[in-house]
Amino acid sequence: MILAAVGKDGNNQMYSIAWAVVEGENANSWRWFVNILSQEVGLTDGRGWTVISGQQKVRLEATHELLPEAEHRKCARHVYANWKARNKTD
Repeated sequence: MILAAVGKDGNNQMYSIAWAVVEGENANSWRWFVNILSQEVGLTDGRGWTVISGQQKVRLEATHELLPEAEHRKCARHVYANWKARNKTD
């Protein structure tokens, strides 16, 4: 599994900040990744940063635990996909 952190520059272009290959997407992997990212980039408590993710509970818990002051938002693509699946009329 690959975990990744991306950012946007002044031209609204995405760029890779960090990535890691882990055994699986679980709470321990996300805590490890966010902890190292926080140390290397100097995120401290997350103030002034926004974390956008899918709706996976382990990812949300790990980022909220390590970056309690970061804004947390849900990915619009995941919200739409979940809404569409729930409102599907076959």
